Amino acid sequence: MDLTTENFDSQVGGGKGAFIKFYAPWCGHCKALAPAWKQLGEAFADNEGVVIGDVDCTKQESLCQKYGVQGYPTLKYFTGATSATGDAYQGGRDFEALQTWASENL
Repeated sequence: MDLTTENFDSQVGGGKGAFIKFYAPWCGHCKALAPAWKQLGEAFADNEGVVIGDVDCTKQESLCQKYGVQGYPTLKYFTGATSATGDAYQGGRDFEALQTWASENL
């Protein structure tokens, strides 16, 4: 799901777990992560309690500033227990690691 300043607040929160990738299209690490992230989104597509989203920081600068993004890609998760700015994801960046973490924590 592509997130913008217009839809971020309505999609993230409200009892849903959210796993968000803040990225820049020109970023090499972002491009390397893209296939695994897409596969993660497809794996959770039917789960209405979880949002797997993307924020393009070249188009949504204010949103990326609001959430303290300083490098790309930045992966953050939001749950009912997290801070208003989300928590940094520190795990692996392959599909299996992302899926396992999301299944256990969101």
